[in-house]
Amino acid sequence: MKSIVLLHLLAHLPQILGASAPSGCRKLRTDDDWPAPEVWQAAIPGVIPNSENNTSGALPDYRIRVRNASDVQNAVKFAAAHNIRVSVITTGHDQLGRSDAGSGLLIDLSLLKGVRVLESFQPTEEGAESPDNSGVPNVIVPKEGVQAAVTFGPAVAGLALNYAVNASGLLTMSGAAATVAVAGGWGQNGGYGPLTAQYGLGVDQWLEAKIVTPDGELKIANKVTNPDLFWAIRGGGGGTFGVVVEATWKAYPMVPITGINWYINSTITSPNATSTSTGITPVSAAMEYLFSEMPNLKAMGISAYFYVHPSYIRCFALHPGNNSGIENVNAVWGPILTKMSSFPNMTPFQTKKPLTFNTYSQFFDTTYGPLASAPANIGTNGSSGVVTEPYNRGIVPFDSNLLSAEHLRSPNITYAFRTTGGDYGVLMCAPGDQVGDGSETSANPGWRKAVALIVGTKHDGINMDGPRELAPEMGAYINEGSTSATNWTTSFWGSNYPRLSALKSSIDPYMTFWVSPGINAHYMEARDGRACLVDPQPTVPSLTPPEMERHVVANLTKDGLFLFGRQELDGTSFPAPGTLEGLWEV
Repeated sequence: MKSIVLLHLLAHLPQILGASAPSGCRKLRTDDDWPAPEVWQAAIPGVIPNSENNTSGALPDYRIRVRNASDVQNAVKFAAAHNIRVSVITTGHDQLGRSDAGSGLLIDLSLLKGVRVLESFQPTEEGAESPDNSGVPNVIVPKEGVQAAVTFGPAVAGLALNYAVNASGLLTMSGAAATVAVAGGWGQNGGYGPLTAQYGLGVDQWLEAKIVTPDGELKIANKVTNPDLFWAIRGGGGGTFGVVVEATWKAYPMVPITGINWYINSTITSPNATSTSTGITPVSAAMEYLFSEMPNLKAMGISAYFYVHPSYIRCFALHPGNNSGIENVNAVWGPILTKMSSFPNMTPFQTKKPLTFNTYSQFFDTTYGPLASAPANIGTNGSSGVVTEPYNRGIVPFDSNLLSAEHLRSPNITYAFRTTGGDYGVLMCAPGDQVGDGSETSANPGWRKAVALIVGTKHDGINMDGPRELAPEMGAYINEGSTSATNWTTSFWGSNYPRLSALKSSIDPYMTFWVSPGINAHYMEARDGRACLVDPQPTVPSLTPPEMERHVVANLTKDGLFLFGRQELDGTSFPAPGTLEGLWEV
């Protein structure tokens, strides 16, 4: 009789228990065993329910705006215990949608903004002293020959961090977008910017991280404790190995910086003058010469952003330290620009007056604009409801590839660019081996051989396939890579991927943190709006990264300024024809 009752109960178990997540899948709020609101509140004080949907589908069900590491620990432990999808956001600048999700709990780091400046740093098992919450950074006197440092919260943006260390006569690395939080995806995936060619990428700046791992524990990661984890977060990506709640980075003595904007045009402007079969454009001969000069420019310690169009080239170049000053600028660019102007159908080059700045903050404020108070975001459903919480703005159809000196001087360089449509950016910000061979970081090793990163878009047959064919071993920059990149694990992490994959499996075997593209991203899949483990676990990566359960394309008309920041304020306006030709007198 007992066996009959047991069989009856088993047969009707689904009806008794109600709807539940399929095996290996995260729960949805429609499941009967979804935690009740009071359970959420008891486990994660301050958690906020989110009932909004936008036109692109479901959003995380709850958000916690954490104020300390304990809040993050509570959130991670609760999500793991209840099989809840977890996503992490700081400012919402991620352009591959990795801080987005279609359900679960969003951990919002945007309030963690303390800063403490250090005369020196020595790694310990206990970790660096955390900043206070006064909002007023301390001031130090740097010691000659001693590496200064700064400890800060993950929500501190690059320009804000430089404001904080400015009074101490220091600078730190950042990108060219003022509001990007440098210890988030920028500093955990690579991170290039105006001075990274001279001082190293964002991943090269780390001295220590405090990180909440998938088991909910707060760990110190530096050279003497958890060194594997420390290696992994310096290139393995944000929201992957845990949640970084505090960073300690290198800081450097101020140096003068001279910036120059120059322009050169072709007299041929017809779109029919661009060949998708040969790569020839009205400016391609001048560009081929400029490409060949880039290794020399990099060796001199010069950075540059080149904006290339089929009929014109615009550049903003930076000359820091001993390279600063109009005389040095003219000596470098005079011969190059004169040669470029000599190619058929090219106009005389034009320049705006070079400006020299004594501090990085002054340089940034003048070049890209000062840091303004962040505007309130419009409600995620597009309504008039105004909220202050960050949200992901969607996926930008980027494509990119790194090129070394060998590739830039290749006789096939013009042909390689046939797939770009002649419209691309050349970012001469790679450190190469300037700060070592990169073995202490897990970022794409191609950065250590690179002179420049080539960035374009992927749409309607336009892509970086040509540069990839020219330099297949170099790889791409994941933050400006394609979400449909083929052979993505090799392209984004190169030879570092196997070690990163093994570490991810040991630290996060149940994929509590899932981003795509990301380490072991192919161990998960989107299934009926859920994040689900793939069973059996794949033995090789998928050809392209799996699409997450929420996949939204960015509206660049609405959010382009937020995502990219301003380009050079004075540089984007071209001089009138026949004006500002030649160099400026010293």
